[in-house]
Amino acid sequence: MITRQNPMSGSGDLFHGKPVSLEEAIRIMTLNGAYSMGLEDTAGSIEAGKSADLIVLDQNPFEIDIRGNLHRTKIELTLVEGQCAWDAMGCLDNSDNPAVWQELPDF
Repeated sequence: MITRQNPMSGSGDLFHGKPVSLEEAIRIMTLNGAYSMGLEDTAGSIEAGKSADLIVLDQNPFEIDIRGNLHRTKIELTLVEGQCAWDAMGCLDNSDNPAVWQELPDF
C-alpha cells in the first residue's frame, strides 16, 4: 500500500494504484475500516468507550526506511477489546491479564 511493491520479490514491479503515506495507510486500516463496517462509534481509534483493539510494535514505523523494512516489523503485544490476546515477550504472563494465546495459532 505504501510502496506498491512486493518486498519479497525484489523486483521493481509496482502493484496497481498510487502509493499512500504511512499516515494514510494507518487511517485506511483503522478509522476508514471501522467506518466502512459501520463501527466508527465503537472501533477504529483509541478513545474512551471504544473497543480498545490495538497493537504494540517492535519498532516505530515512522523512524525507519519503509522500503524493504516495514514488512519486518513484528507485533509484540495485541489487545482485543482490552484483553491481551498476544504477548510475544511474556510481559503480562504473571499479571491479571495474561495473553489468551501463548503460541501463535496454526490457522
